[in-house]
Amino acid sequence: MVEMAGVYGGALELTCILNEEVITVSSTALVENGKLGKNTYAMGSQINEGDFVSLDVNTANTYSATGGIPVVTLPTAANGIIGIVKSQPVFNKVPASTTGVWAAARLTAGDYRVATVVFPLMTMAVKALSDGNAAAILPSNPVSWSLGGDAYLDGGTTFTGAFSFHYNNLADTSILVGYSMILSGTSDADAVGMEVEA
Repeated sequence: MVEMAGVYGGALELTCILNEEVITVSSTALVENGKLGKNTYAMGSQINEGDFVSLDVNTANTYSATGGIPVVTLPTAANGIIGIVKSQPVFNKVPASTTGVWAAARLTAGDYRVATVVFPLMTMAVKALSDGNAAAILPSNPVSWSLGGDAYLDGGTTFTGAFSFHYNNLADTSILVGYSMILSGTSDADAVGMEVEA
């Protein structure tokens, strides 16, 4: 966790969807004089203000399904740190019952939390046309521009200074592309972010 009073300097900030895994909804909370009568919510992997995050590498996270908003999760050794949560997470839509694993249905239902995330290494992000038909583009994959195809393509394991925030396996489909002066590999050879030790 990073103390927000110790965060200095300017960088790109984006509203992000938080994949906190399964959200368990309970109505059994007790107070001094009995049952509270309101639901409580426990996150499978809770994300808080000041936490480091990585992009959530999931095929459900397409530009269309997320409304163009990136999805972040807690970092792992395979997917490095790419941002810091700057605001207190809030529910986009409060779940009425315990949610399932992260999938397209969760995005459609909207039962997740959102927060502002600052991306220290990034200078900008743009909506761009991509072609994931030949090689699927995962969130955090480096991308390169195709002059002939007039679209971004999967960059493989070559870090190009540009990467995708979204999944795409179709031709002529939108993704959000992030640009940075420095992007390093992690244990995953084609995932951008600052290195994380296991």
